[in-house]
Amino acid sequence: MSFNLNDLLHNIHRFYAEDTWKEYLKADKLNDAINLLSERKARNEDIDLSDCLQLCDKVELILQKEELMRLYGIESKTKGRKLFKEVYKLRDKLAHSQDIVTGTSWPEVIDIVQKVGTLLEKSSESYFCNVF
Repeated sequence: MSFNLNDLLHNIHRFYAEDTWKEYLKADKLNDAINLLSERKARNEDIDLSDCLQLCDKVELILQKEELMRLYGIESKTKGRKLFKEVYKLRDKLAHSQDIVTGTSWPEVIDIVQKVGTLLEKSSESYFCNVF
């Protein structure tokens, strides 16, 4: 999923003027991002604070703005949280080389992947519509 996080960040910046997204994060999440930024700056990485957000933080920012939810085709916060809970489980299984079907089925895995693909397509479409 990291290949499209730039589009996601672009949309967060577009819908949260002048880093107002910080107001929507819990203090501990913001502090984690600030600490990670310090570490990465010490390694001379050219990044900003939003680059240090976790996927779950970015998802939460999407779910806080109706416009972003519409952009990604997310019908409600509840449905968005349910979808991303499944995405996180699948990501964790892949990251830890676990059997991705354990506790689920291939049709369910395929459904999650298709939904994520749709989200990523909408993200890219939105990005290119606003760049060109």
